[in-house]
Amino acid sequence: MSEEWQKDSRSVVERLIERGSVYDVDSMEMIYDDDQYILFVEADGSVRRAARAETIAKFRSWSVERVPPLLTEAEFLHVEVTAENAVVLLRRRMKAGEPSNLYELRLRKRGDIWKVSGETVLPWVAKED
Repeated sequence: MSEEWQKDSRSVVERLIERGSVYDVDSMEMIYDDDQYILFVEADGSVRRAARAETIAKFRSWSVERVPPLLTEAEFLHVEVTAENAVVLLRRRMKAGEPSNLYELRLRKRGDIWKVSGETVLPWVAKED
């Protein structure tokens, strides 16, 4: 049975930030779709792809190593939802003193719940005045 937060795309992303920040791998496995992956776009334009298993393993190791929690700082910039898909854009900072990144999260509806199917992470570019 699904929980109420799983029925709203933004709530799923908020839950991912909250639970992922404390390395709650069980929650992350519920939130990520089976074929989920993350694309990291570097400042030089190169792209690195991280499969679901790689991401889960990294967060699991941080939990075992008792790495301090990540920040939950996030600014939602845009949420767009259709019947079966959603895109969430947000600005997020994971660690104090580090720059923010732009996150594009892609979600897909599975029955009555939303699952994160992919993410793209890019360096945040501050506006020039």
